[in-house]
Amino acid sequence: MRYRTWIVLAWSIAVFVLSLCTLPTLVAQQGGPPPQGAPQGAGPGPGGPGRGGQVPCKPGETIGQHYRSIKVLTDLPCTELQLAMQSIAASLGVGCDHCHVTGPGGGFDRDDKETKDRAREMMRMVAEINTRAFEGRSVVACATCHHGESKPMRTPPIAVEMAPWQAAQAARLREQQGRGRGGFGGPGQPGPEGARGAIPPGGGGPAGAGAPAAAPAAGRGAAPAEEPKPTETVDQVLNKYVHAIGGRDALQKIQSRVMTGTVTLRDLQQVPVSVEEKLPDSYRLDIQAQPQPQTWAASGSTVWGSGRGGGGRGMQGFQAQQARRRADLGAPLNMMQRYPNLTVNRYGTVEGRNTIVLVGRPTEDTTEQLHFDRETGLLLRRSISTRTAFSPLAEQIDYSDYRDVSGVKMPFTVRFATWNEVQVEKFTDIKVNVPIDDARFAMPPQQQGPGGPGRGVLPR
Repeated sequence: MRYRTWIVLAWSIAVFVLSLCTLPTLVAQQGGPPPQGAPQGAGPGPGGPGRGGQVPCKPGETIGQHYRSIKVLTDLPCTELQLAMQSIAASLGVGCDHCHVTGPGGGFDRDDKETKDRAREMMRMVAEINTRAFEGRSVVACATCHHGESKPMRTPPIAVEMAPWQAAQAARLREQQGRGRGGFGGPGQPGPEGARGAIPPGGGGPAGAGAPAAAPAAGRGAAPAEEPKPTETVDQVLNKYVHAIGGRDALQKIQSRVMTGTVTLRDLQQVPVSVEEKLPDSYRLDIQAQPQPQTWAASGSTVWGSGRGGGGRGMQGFQAQQARRRADLGAPLNMMQRYPNLTVNRYGTVEGRNTIVLVGRPTEDTTEQLHFDRETGLLLRRSISTRTAFSPLAEQIDYSDYRDVSGVKMPFTVRFATWNEVQVEKFTDIKVNVPIDDARFAMPPQQQGPGGPGRGVLPR
C-alpha cells in the first residue's frame, strides 16, 4: 500500500514538473458587484483583505464566505488569503499580473488569462498529493518544484561546494564506508543528504511547528553539526547587546531619530531615502523611487502606505507587520516585549562573524531568528519566517557599519530582503532627538489613482 502511494505521489509530481505550469497568485476573487458604497474595482489584490478600501475580513470568516465566487481554498480563514497569494507569487517569482488583469479596466474577478485556470488546477493537484500521501499535511507546495521560477527546471542543478556541516556529514559517511557500512564516494554516487545547499540541522522547519524558522539562503550552512550548544542565557545576550550599543542610560535619552541617505533597490536604482522615528511607536519611511515615490508609515494602531494616485491607504495583517518590523528605535530596550518567548537557539555565523542566535515569535504565525555577534554583542541579522497555507515566506534584515551617534551605536547600513524585493539603505546622516510633528505619521486622505481607488502600489 505504501509503495502504491509513493508511485501515485511520484507520478503526480512528474505531471506537475512536466506541465511547466505557470502558477501565479491565488485565484481568489470577489464575485458580483461590490456592495453599495464600496469602491469599484476593489478586489483581493496583492495587499489582501483590507487593502484598497475593500471590506475587511470578519472574525472567523472563511475565504469562501468573504469572496463569493472563490473556487479554491474556500475553507481557509479569510485573513490567510493575502499570505497564500504572497507565498504562491514568491514560489514562482511572479507578480499579480501573471494571472490577473491589472491596470486601468482590469479587475481581480476577471478570468481572461489562462494562467489563472492553470493556477486552480495546480492548487487542487497539490492538495490532492498532500491528502493522499501525507495525511493532509502541507509537505508538497508550489516551491517544491518551482523554486522561484514560473517554469520548473527539467534538469538537476549543478553541484556546489558543501557547507561545513555537510562536509562533516560526508566525512562520517566516508568513515562508515571504510568500515563496510556503505556510503558514497565515486562518480554517480549520492552525496550527504541535502548536499545541494539544504538548511543546516536545527535551522529548518516551518514557522509555527516548534522548530526555528528556515533562514534565507545567505545564512545556510553556517553552523557545523558538531557546534556545541550555547551556555549563555537570554538575559546575558540581551544585556551584552544593550551595553555594546551604548548602555541603558544613553538609550533612554533618545526619543526620536531622523536618518537620511540613499537606498539601492533590486533593479539597482539608487534614490534618496529618509526615515523618521518617534517613540513610542511612530515610524515613517520615504523612498524617492521613480516614477512614483513610496511611503510606509505607522503610528499607534494605524499603518498605511502610498503609491500611485497619491494619498494614503491603510494596511492590515501581514503587510502591517512588515511595515512595523522596520521600526526599531525602541527595540533594544524592549526585546522581551517584542518577543515574549525568546530562547537561546544555537551558534552560527553571519558574513564570517561568529554569532549566537535567539529565536522568538512576535506573532503566532511569525518566527524570528536574532543573530548577535558573539564578540561585540551587536545585532547583525534578523531572519524572519511567516507561516502560510503553502510554504513559509522568508525575510531577512541585516545591520552593519555601526557608528556612534550621541553616545549610541547605530547601523548606517541596513539591508532588507524578501522573496521579491531587496533594499539596501546607506545613511549618510543620523540625527537624534529632532522635533517631529505627529502629522508626519498621520494617514492622508485616499485619492483616485489611474486604476481606480485602492489600486496603488506599495513600497514592496
